[in-house]
Amino acid sequence: MEDIVMRLIDLVEKTSPALWQIAMQQVKAQIAAYTIWAVVFLGIVLSFVGVFMWCRKLNREFDDEVYEAGEIGAIIVSVGCSLGFFSNIVSIALRLMSPAYYAILVLTQLVK
Repeated sequence: MEDIVMRLIDLVEKTSPALWQIAMQQVKAQIAAYTIWAVVFLGIVLSFVGVFMWCRKLNREFDDEVYEAGEIGAIIVSVGCSLGFFSNIVSIALRLMSPAYYAILVLTQLVK
């Protein structure tokens, strides 16, 4: 571990300003990517909530088991995508609160 840290220190000392700027840009790109995925997951959740409501309405009208299966599927997909949405929100919050930490992680991945 010390060897990796020493190599990182040497690398940063030689090319510090440009390298740090690139690492911070990478963190901003990660934030943008997590934001896009969060919006996608939110859109999926909202659309499947709509499917659930539609299936529930049709199930009341026609009393059909097919619509009950649609309700269950919509619930499962909505729960899974809700977990994905909240996971991405947490990742965004962490990177916004401590971008320097994630920039250092980016730099250490370059050294490995």
